[in-house]
This record gives sequence, C-alpha cells and structure tokens, in this order.
Amino acid sequence: MNYLIAWGVSGFGAIVVIALGVYPFRHLHTLRWLVVALGAFWLLIPWHFKDGYFAPFYIVFLFQVFFEPDTDSSAVIMFAVLGNSGLVTTWIALLSVKRFLDRKSRYKNTNV
Repeated sequence: MNYLIAWGVSGFGAIVVIALGVYPFRHLHTLRWLVVALGAFWLLIPWHFKDGYFAPFYIVFLFQVFFEPDTDSSAVIMFAVLGNSGLVTTWIALLSVKRFLDRKSRYKNTNV
C-alpha cells in the first residue's frame, strides 16, 4: 500500500512539474510537447533497483550517479542519454514533417 501511495504522489508531482514546465512555453506549441515528453521520461519512467523495487528514473539516476560512487552507473547514464536523444530526435523529425506539410499546403494555396 505504501508503494502505491508513493507512486501516486510521484505521479501527481510529475503532473505539477510538467504543468509548471509547460507554462513558460504556452505560446510555443511545438516546444511545449518536448517539455512534456522529457518531463514524463524523467519523472514517470520506473527503474529497477535493489531487491526488486522500482523508483522513478530521476531518483535512481541522482543516487547512482552522484551519491553512490561505488556502484556501476553506466546503465543509468546510457539510458538517460539514449532516452533524451531519442525524444529530441523524434521531436525534430516531427517538427520537420510539420514544417514541410505547412510549406506544401501554403504553396498549394497560392496557386489557386
């Protein structure tokens, strides 16, 4: 039961943090979705650690990289780099497709 309450609090906190992160980008609609995706990645992805427990990724990342220097943190760092680069690459690809389609429709409308 405590495990469920902890994840519920973490999920609610993630929603609040993502909302506060989106607010400055409310006029930049494309950048807003990148902030939501990165926030969800860091705050809501469960990561397995000792004794079969799971914790939010940012907590495991902070503890294994900065507070536990004796542990091997290469898997956590690699997951962070690959996850962030994958999200940013997907965002750039979607933004490029959106710009291309907008330009194509704009060109189509001028020849009417």
